[in-house]
Amino acid sequence: MAASAASKTAYDTQGNAYLFTNYDDAASSGSIVNQVQRTFNGLGQLTAEYQANGGAVNTSTTAESAVRLQRDGQFPPTTRG
Repeated sequence: MAASAASKTAYDTQGNAYLFTNYDDAASSGSIVNQVQRTFNGLGQLTAEYQANGGAVNTSTTAESAVRLQRDGQFPPTTRG
């Protein structure tokens, strides 16, 4: 029988949910299937979001969400990475 997948959410010191991780097993000790990472400013406002569909987020190589880029006035939105 196959194990169920697990999801974990991590919170920053302001209480913002900033890291959403899905694992391939129920114990959260297996491989990361996908991950979303958010960054917030001191007011708790979302400033960036990264999504990796094949493992963990690496902010140096994972494309930044178009949400931030549109907010920054870049039209059409572009991605980094």
